[in-house]
Amino acid sequence: MSGIHGVFFCIKIVVSKVYFLKNKNFFYFNKVPVGSTVGAGDSVVVALALSEEKGMSLEETVRLSTATGAANVMCSGTQAAEYEVISELISKVAMHTI
Repeated sequence: MSGIHGVFFCIKIVVSKVYFLKNKNFFYFNKVPVGSTVGAGDSVVVALALSEEKGMSLEETVRLSTATGAANVMCSGTQAAEYEVISELISKVAMHTI
C-alpha cells in the first residue's frame, strides 16, 4: 500500500494469533477455526486495495484486511467469505497502543 500510509504493517503469525504492528499501535486477532487457507492471502490483498481506494484510515485498513483473511480461512475449499461474516469479525480485531 502506498500513499500516506507507506509501508504500514508487518505480519507475524504465531500459533494462536495474528499480529500487526505500526508505530506504537499493536493489532491482533485470535485464532479462528480453519476450514481452508486457499485464497486467504488473496482476500487480504483485495481488502488492502479496497481500503486504499476508499481512503480508509490505518486502523480501518488493518481491521478490514485482518477480518477478511480470517473470514476466508473459516470457509471450506475455495468458497469466499460472506460480507456479513467479515463485518462481524471487524469488531473482534483488537488494537492496543504500546
